[in-house]
Amino acid sequence: MLRAKRRYFIVAAFVIAAVLTPPDVLSQTSLALPLLLLYEGSIIAVGMVEKKAAKAAGATATSPPEGNPAE
Repeated sequence: MLRAKRRYFIVAAFVIAAVLTPPDVLSQTSLALPLLLLYEGSIIAVGMVEKKAAKAAGATATSPPEGNPAE
């Protein structure tokens, strides 16, 4: 989901930077780049969490049930 909306966020980051900074390309870029880095970091973090969740779900789906099977 985040990867699919990356293009829109790049435009939005530069629009936000243009509104919040003086009309100077260097200032706009220096605000937009950290926003983009945070966005990319969130994409990486979500990927790591999803991998852990998928691994945990796979482990619980393949593990035998707790307790004595003879009961």
